[in-house]
Amino acid sequence: MVSSVTYFGIISLCLTLNAFGSPLKCDRPTTAVKPPITNYARDGPEGRVTCIKAVIKFENLGKGESTTSASRKYVASMGSAWAIHPTTFRNMSDDAGHLIGNVLGGPRDSYNLIPQNSNCNRGAWRAVESEVKQKIENNKNVSVTFVVQPIYDGDNKRPIALEFEWKADDGTSRRDKIPNPLPPKSCT
Repeated sequence: MVSSVTYFGIISLCLTLNAFGSPLKCDRPTTAVKPPITNYARDGPEGRVTCIKAVIKFENLGKGESTTSASRKYVASMGSAWAIHPTTFRNMSDDAGHLIGNVLGGPRDSYNLIPQNSNCNRGAWRAVESEVKQKIENNKNVSVTFVVQPIYDGDNKRPIALEFEWKADDGTSRRDKIPNPLPPKSCT
């Protein structure tokens, strides 16, 4: 299935996707974002998010925004599992997942939310967020630059994976990809 994935982010001005060969970038100037978000890009004015970047500091931790019924409804309109197949996924749904988690200071604004498998959001993705949070809590003077690039299949607005890279200003870093399968599948 990987070969059938269309990487729209490659043509975006803000992205570089090179099979882990070069750093993820999200450098298009962006206005009207809430800290710690510094940049994001969409493919179209209200299109799906193609990248998001945050510089997370100690003062951002725990200052994010939880989702609301309105934000969950917005995410469902983007193509949550239930919206795609209401009969099959009647009792299974995606979470309104934060690209930059609220534990890291991420807002609930549309540019930071995606339909995300609840097992992944509450499992593997939460572990990534916890890793970044722990990094900052262990050294309150460190900041972490965190870039997330959703990967889409065709024109779908529901990403099939999240590629991410975080770099702390103490020189440590991590780059990886977390799948986002339709529920009830797990993230592994």
